[in-house]
Amino acid sequence: MENLKVFLEEKVNRRSSYCGEDSWVSLNENLNRWKEQDVLHNYESAVFKVNAGVNRCDTFSLIHGCVHVLHSIARKSKHPFALVPEDCKKLCTAAMRDLQFLKERKFLDKHVFVTGLLSTEFTFPLEVIWELHKADILQISSYVLKKFPVGSDSVLSSSVLWLLLNSKNSPEYVEIVIDVFASLLSASQSGPFNVQLSTICAVNLKKCTDEIIRWVLDSPPLCSESIDFNFLSSAKLLSTCGSEAIEQFILTYFLLPLCEQNEPNSIQSLLHAVEMQEKTTLETVSNSYRSLLVSIVRALGDDKVVSQICAAVVKPSVNFKVIFLLTAAVLSENPECCENFQRLIDELIQLGLEGGRQTELSAGFLLARHCCTCDSKTFSTYSSWFSSYFGPDSATARNAVHFQSLMQLLTDIVPVDSAENLRVHINKVPQAPTSCNSILHDYTVLARTRLADLNETSELAGLFSDSRQETYPGLDFKQGDIVKVLLHYQQTNEVMKPVLEASIFRRTYFRNIFLVELLGLPGSSEKVFKPEEFGLNNTTRHDFILALKAMGKVPDKLFRAYTDIKFSQEVEKTERLAERSEQTEKEINSEAKSDLSKRKRSLQVRPKRQ
Repeated sequence: MENLKVFLEEKVNRRSSYCGEDSWVSLNENLNRWKEQDVLHNYESAVFKVNAGVNRCDTFSLIHGCVHVLHSIARKSKHPFALVPEDCKKLCTAAMRDLQFLKERKFLDKHVFVTGLLSTEFTFPLEVIWELHKADILQISSYVLKKFPVGSDSVLSSSVLWLLLNSKNSPEYVEIVIDVFASLLSASQSGPFNVQLSTICAVNLKKCTDEIIRWVLDSPPLCSESIDFNFLSSAKLLSTCGSEAIEQFILTYFLLPLCEQNEPNSIQSLLHAVEMQEKTTLETVSNSYRSLLVSIVRALGDDKVVSQICAAVVKPSVNFKVIFLLTAAVLSENPECCENFQRLIDELIQLGLEGGRQTELSAGFLLARHCCTCDSKTFSTYSSWFSSYFGPDSATARNAVHFQSLMQLLTDIVPVDSAENLRVHINKVPQAPTSCNSILHDYTVLARTRLADLNETSELAGLFSDSRQETYPGLDFKQGDIVKVLLHYQQTNEVMKPVLEASIFRRTYFRNIFLVELLGLPGSSEKVFKPEEFGLNNTTRHDFILALKAMGKVPDKLFRAYTDIKFSQEVEKTERLAERSEQTEKEINSEAKSDLSKRKRSLQVRPKRQ
């Protein structure tokens, strides 16, 4: 209180026409009276209401009263210093109303008020600074410049994080965060006009975003708390800072730090990346993490995110977990952009094969695998991609050095590769130059040995077996394969390529499993699915069987068994219809007899009354 009195005596504009000795005596009396009273309980806006004829001394008295109330609120505030204490809200509202009153009538000396306000060592709740920012009395950036000049204090970042975590039922909290980010971002771009302001605001902005990222990465998948990052693309943020500034902000403060995170569980090796790839999906992370990734993709666009992925995967230390999640987020937002990934993968694999650069080769290979696990038309399934990419027309089929690089990569990851992928490599054998047949044979033996150690068969489990198993509710993988090929046939009137490949290269599987399931022979799934539940016509299955028969893919013995079963089913169906018809006729006759009996009874002559 004494410091404020000294400050006012030194800073009051003495050029005012009303600045005689009597005015200072009156001001000092007011100061002493407030000093003796508990301002927190006695400050009322009505006490300080002034009219258009207010004099300078009364103006500074009112300013001093507001400062003292806000200082008292700061003294009562506690970590994380986000909101005004509940028992101080009315006082804060009254003080803000008086300040607005003075400002509207041009009686408020902002410099005097701000200097007095920031003369305390206590920390103000961020809500108070936001109210002053909205009233255009004190900018958030100016407050940060004065209060957090070093940027080492975590008060501001803690307040921002708390507001975001508690914004679900209080949208106003998000507005506070948006204004904080907008003010700091705009000030950080002032550059040569105010280097100190620009530097300090940039440091504090980074501290806020770093704490948010750290919380997101540490939050478990089923975390009860969450952050909705849609505010990053809010209209207010865009209008205040501009789209280019917001894109650069999200890139610099969110995407790049996210990719550079070196957590204890971050991916630092190829083997670790392969081992955890199938476990890394958008469904395995928290809602906050998923929201952040999707918001980054929406704000920056597919091309920029893919470019950043390209730059990140060739660095010595790569956090592949983030790369996999970003890839999934891009494809979930825009499945059509898989062409961008196709170009990136082609470039990485080509560079890896031609230059013997295992970093680029493994990065392209892992990205291709992950794209196959997402819903993308270009990549389809991993088995399809692998067989087509390393087939007869591929670079590895024509060049022994390229083929050796590929086989070196596949050999390196055998100890941690999944059984599904090893089966793909064995059954979808890459085309090898003549001089490399021994290398291919050695790899095949190694992969089969690894499968034996895992107690797994080398036969593909299904028609589309790979790292992505497409599932249909209530169906096992065999029935799922049937539904998939029937849907394709119904839409295109063509037999899928994997079916034809299986009929040639996987004859045992094709005849003993696929055809048995398709034809409904003994050994097929006991549960029979209804075609209409999966968008199939009742005749599609039979038409597809006839198409395979015409191509010579269905042995006569199996086809006869199918026709016998189908005939017996038709006979049984006819008999059921006949029985139902006979039963219906009996019920009708019974009802007719009952009605006739009732009518006869109703027509009987009743005895006359005496």
